[in-house]
Amino acid sequence: MPDSTPLAVRLRKGLVRIDADGAAGEDPRVRDDLRRSLERTLARLEAGGESAPFSLRLTGGTSLLYHGTDALPLEASRLSRLLSSMDVELRSGEALDLDGGLAAWAIRPEVTLIDTNLRHLEDSIRTMKLSRDRDHAASQTAETSKVRLRSRFTRLVGALQAAQRDAEAPPAPAP
Repeated sequence: MPDSTPLAVRLRKGLVRIDADGAAGEDPRVRDDLRRSLERTLARLEAGGESAPFSLRLTGGTSLLYHGTDALPLEASRLSRLLSSMDVELRSGEALDLDGGLAAWAIRPEVTLIDTNLRHLEDSIRTMKLSRDRDHAASQTAETSKVRLRSRFTRLVGALQAAQRDAEAPPAPAP
C-alpha cells in the first residue's frame, strides 16, 4: 500500500534527517542547498507563494527538472537519489522547488558531458572533411548530431547560468 503522508510532512522529515546525519556522503554545500530547497518548498506549500525558478517534478513516473515551465533535457536521477537518501520521495504530480545551487549541482555534470561529446564530434567532422575518401552520409549524420547537441548544450548552459544567479541571490525574507 503506497504511503499517503502529505508532501509537507515528508519534507519536514527530510529536514530532520539532514540535521541528524546530513546528506550521506555529500558535500556540505549540497546538503545546505538541499536544506534550502526543502525549506523553499515548505514555505510555498504553507503560504501558497510562487514556485522557484527551478523545480523537480514527478510526471508519469519520471523525474524531470524544470526551469520555469520548460523541462530540461537531462536525466534527473542524481537528484532523485539524493532525495531518496533523505527519505523524501515525490509522488506523481508533486514538485520540489530547487535552490539555484542544487539545480546547478544537477545540471553541471550534463553540461560537461555534452561539451566533451561536442568536442569529440567536431574533431571527427574535421577529420572527415580532410579525408580524401569522404563519406557524405557519415558527415551529414555527424553534422545533424552536432546541431542537436549544440541546441541541448545551449539550453542547459542558459539554465546553469540562471541557477548560479539564483544561488548567489540573497534569500527572500521569511513571511
